[in-house]
Amino acid sequence: MKPKEIVIVSGKGGTGKTTISSSFCKLAAADVVICDTDVDAPDLWILLDPKIENTWSFTGMAQAEVQQDRCVECGLCRDFCRFNAIEMTDNNKAFVKPSACEGCGGCSLLCPVQAIHMVEREQGKYYFSKTSAGEFWHARLNPGGENTGLLVHLLRKEARETATIEGKSLIIVDGPPGVACPTISSITGADHVIMVTEPSVSGRHDLLRLTELCSKLGVPFSIIINKYDLSEEYHQQIRRECNERSWNLLGAIPFRKAVVDSIASKQIPLEQLNPEIQQIWDKFKQILAE
Repeated sequence: MKPKEIVIVSGKGGTGKTTISSSFCKLAAADVVICDTDVDAPDLWILLDPKIENTWSFTGMAQAEVQQDRCVECGLCRDFCRFNAIEMTDNNKAFVKPSACEGCGGCSLLCPVQAIHMVEREQGKYYFSKTSAGEFWHARLNPGGENTGLLVHLLRKEARETATIEGKSLIIVDGPPGVACPTISSITGADHVIMVTEPSVSGRHDLLRLTELCSKLGVPFSIIINKYDLSEEYHQQIRRECNERSWNLLGAIPFRKAVVDSIASKQIPLEQLNPEIQQIWDKFKQILAE
């Protein structure tokens, strides 16, 4: 049976997305493969305490590099590059800024003396680990590392293959916050998306952006309101919008300092989130079974 891939996202950081993701991993009772696609600033590993089994280098797309002893100082590559990734040095030799190069390869084709070549550079690392909650695929880009979408795609592919081989019925993906490229790459083709929001102006606004994104991609979604008691006004507003737009609201969880204390101790706050998290999980399992 094909495993179902569940992606947990939030419109902004700090809503409790990873807290809920880690708790769901525990509730899945080891019938799960875990994946963290927040590769720019991953933090699920802090709660899962993974034991790394294998490590690989991630290179992404190749980038341009100038062989300066062959450069004839024509400046064609600099003028061609729309990303302003190529500058001329003090001695008028072309130089590529790795942080700006998008890897299109146009400059290497244009160079009249073939002084520019496309080379692979490590952008980060990705890992396969074992945890008490299940097998875990995760990664970390280098500061300024590029090709986030490619790395997210790679992690999801590896997680699906592991779940299929191991006969797991679920893949739980702790996605990145926001609606940019990493999030699009994380949710495209998923079986279901769970959006974690909070009762605030920015929380509601970012939730609306996520629902629009999932609707455009044709991915079904459900919503959890975390720390609902921080603002009764926005809590009720989000509830009304879910009802009016026929969005599935899985439930709401109050703010508890015990949850914060558990996370500060690097512990999954499953007990501190109960009974609400168990009720939400049970309701979600019914949706998956439909």
